[in-house]
Amino acid sequence: MGQMSFLEKLLNGAEVEWKVLGEVSEIYGGLTGKNKQDFENGNATYIPYKNIFDNIEIKMDKLESVKVAGSEKQHTVKYGDVLFTGSSERADEAGMSSAVTEKIENSIYLNSFSFGVRFNENITLAPEFLKYLFRSHFMRKEIAKTANGVTRFNISKAQFKKLQIPIPCPNNPEKSLAIQAEIVRILDTFTELTTDLTTELTTELTARKKQYNYYRDQLLNFDDGEVEWKALGEVCEVGTGRSNRQDEVEKFVTLRLNTQVTLYLLVLVSGLVRVTTSTTR
Repeated sequence: MGQMSFLEKLLNGAEVEWKVLGEVSEIYGGLTGKNKQDFENGNATYIPYKNIFDNIEIKMDKLESVKVAGSEKQHTVKYGDVLFTGSSERADEAGMSSAVTEKIENSIYLNSFSFGVRFNENITLAPEFLKYLFRSHFMRKEIAKTANGVTRFNISKAQFKKLQIPIPCPNNPEKSLAIQAEIVRILDTFTELTTDLTTELTTELTARKKQYNYYRDQLLNFDDGEVEWKALGEVCEVGTGRSNRQDEVEKFVTLRLNTQVTLYLLVLVSGLVRVTTSTTR
């Protein structure tokens, strides 16, 4: 018998059932009937497109305002929902997901360019698990297939509903949630480590760039009398690639040289300018 995979060990013999998304959930749309004025000094909040696109779970501190009258029939977002962007300029970026992992007290709405998925009450799927599931490589690949378009790709709801999702141990909700929680724990740990490492590398890169800029300015900052100044036209020939009109760039720059130097310069003046080489004598 072959070696068990990490997932097989985690499942420990538990069944995984694949369900058609449209059979275990309902899909709802975002805000309707809104104009530009409705998004000025609103009395309610909604989740913008970018909040979904940028995050695997909704950031509740990144909401925006909208006017919604009490008589309006608008869908509200609930804890446990998974929100999807409805379109994008690229098929592989359409249908980006973000799960609602925080409890919601007041009514929160969804932007007009996105849609939500709400799972049936008898389906035991934790939103923390869903935030990773729908961003996984295999799910992203399948979601991209439901996008149609040429210059802009829109998710086909009819095709989207046909997607299949895995549900671990569907007949034992307690065990199912335990398995999901362990998967989430592992992925959360890696996410935290990745975030910490990215922060450290960014800080280090910023410090190295600052150090480079300092030494570059120190090493290339010459005082009068320390070096000999030469006009660019005296130490090289300048051409545009089509002709040798030196008057196009002679006034552009001068170089200070104190040693025999071979210059390879690319200067942008009236298009791409080629500088041929010459040696000072």
